[in-house]
Amino acid sequence: MSADCPAEATSTKSYKDHVDSGAAYIVDGKITKTFSDIEDGVSHIYGLSAIYGDAESETTEEEYTAIIEAKILTVDEYAPGTSTWVTGTYQGTLAEKVGLYVNEEKVYSVPLAQAEPGHFKYYKKGLLATDVVKVYISDKDDKELDQADVPIKQEEKLEE
Repeated sequence: MSADCPAEATSTKSYKDHVDSGAAYIVDGKITKTFSDIEDGVSHIYGLSAIYGDAESETTEEEYTAIIEAKILTVDEYAPGTSTWVTGTYQGTLAEKVGLYVNEEKVYSVPLAQAEPGHFKYYKKGLLATDVVKVYISDKDDKELDQADVPIKQEEKLEE
């Protein structure tokens, strides 16, 4: 979590569910704190504040529910000759990258941050109806968390 830090601040504090959670850090004009010891699916209110001598600023708070299990929820159909993106949805707070396997060959991963939260998109044009494509999500260290088949629209055959 991070919040703006006034230049006059001399130190910072963090809170979890309104209980003092120790010091936070000032980095590049922001108060930052990485909270650990989180539980899957449990909501908590996290807060950060700045200290000026003996006074403390108002606490910036954010409610957050951790979803640790990473899972691909949906994968949109890719249409050869028309589509340029492999897209879909996922859940999981550890997921940070998305990548592809095309005909069992791994294609590099890209940050999930390029799409809206809970969605992924991977630029890939030129896939064919005969290609076998899988999409995967991974953590920041490229450890795969889940993968799913990419449905590719098959060419419609004209009846004779």
